[in-house]
Amino acid sequence: MSLFNRIFGNSDQQAQKTDETSDPERNFQILKDDGVRARNMREMPFAIQCFQEALKIKDDAETLSYLAEAYLLTGQTENALPCLEKLTATEPDNLQLLLTAAHAALKCQQYDKAQTWLEQAGQAAPDEPHVLYLEAQLLHERHNDIMAVAKVTQALMHDEKLLMAYELRAKILLSMGQPAEAVKDTTRLTAEAPDQEDYQLLHGQALAAAQQPEAAEAAFQAALEANPFSLEAPLHLAQLYSATHRLDKALQTCNDLIEAHPDYAEAYKVRGAVKMALHNEAGAADDLKKSLSLKPQQVEEMTGEFTNMENKMNERYRNLNPYGF
Repeated sequence: MSLFNRIFGNSDQQAQKTDETSDPERNFQILKDDGVRARNMREMPFAIQCFQEALKIKDDAETLSYLAEAYLLTGQTENALPCLEKLTATEPDNLQLLLTAAHAALKCQQYDKAQTWLEQAGQAAPDEPHVLYLEAQLLHERHNDIMAVAKVTQALMHDEKLLMAYELRAKILLSMGQPAEAVKDTTRLTAEAPDQEDYQLLHGQALAAAQQPEAAEAAFQAALEANPFSLEAPLHLAQLYSATHRLDKALQTCNDLIEAHPDYAEAYKVRGAVKMALHNEAGAADDLKKSLSLKPQQVEEMTGEFTNMENKMNERYRNLNPYGF
């Protein structure tokens, strides 16, 4: 080929290129394959774009499943739901697909959709532990905790090694004010997976609620050992120290946490409570305001804290003010 042709191309090559780009099936396959390669390389935004463009050319269940998976892996659960709806409509007996769809619907708080998919899954496999587990989760989200505990217990009868079922039951029991029962489940969790931070944190919360502060402290320390960069473990320790009247230790724990993570809103909120207990109302108000500036959505839950703090400060000022204003 001449230099001229290499640079500008000839009419035959241009015609061939036009034929190639106008072949929908070929373009579809290129986009789909590129999406799969990008997914395997964890280049998820490009993979999603490829799958989306491929589906504009042709409706294909496999490509749609790849797109749903990519959405789920990148935390775009709401975007995955329409894909999962189409897939379950074409494969109503696919148990794994129904479970994936139900789990996604629960995360999006679309409980009616979750119920529909779980009913389908239950018809296909009524004793499947994962179906029973998700049914328990749905009951819990709908505030039917007694039935939720019964359902998750049923799941454990079919699979006693289903750790996420123990975790769910412990959380439900804690929310029901039954920490002693929850401790039984969290003890099982930490025995099975002692290096799992989430299990140690839940164990510590259950122990603290069951009035076992020393054991709770050990569990929170174990969580911190499992993940030295944990934010929740030192926060729970600070709350535990405060509850057991070790205020100086609670304050130091909060200070250390804030020094390492100056944008952690919850740490300022907890330190504000500790400062209030230490009669440092001005410092407490500053910390609570800082917490709100970092996380404005918690304004409703903290309104009462600010009101109580303001009332106490006003009362203290009036006591010091001889003029009564």
